[in-house]
Amino acid sequence: MSFSSHFDYAAGASGTVTVPAGRYVTGIACHATSAGTLTILAQGEETSAGTTGASIPLPAGVGLSLGAPVIRGDINELGPGSVFTFVGTDMYLLAYTRVR
Repeated sequence: MSFSSHFDYAAGASGTVTVPAGRYVTGIACHATSAGTLTILAQGEETSAGTTGASIPLPAGVGLSLGAPVIRGDINELGPGSVFTFVGTDMYLLAYTRVR
């Protein structure tokens, strides 16, 4: 869904989201009623080969929210092609903005 030319987001229950061309991530939120995980494959100008981190465990009944300053919000970090896999979650929100 999109409501401006500068800010977009993807939302759902669980699944895989790929950051579209021309965008970079500015925030991540998710919740798991039962235990779940979040795995991130980072792509960016400084991580062009792709860097996959360990799965982030989400204990039952726990939410996760990351934004600035944890996520700097630039193309070098979580840019186009970054893949977020939400498993066992009952909601996620991935916010991204346009590369300028």
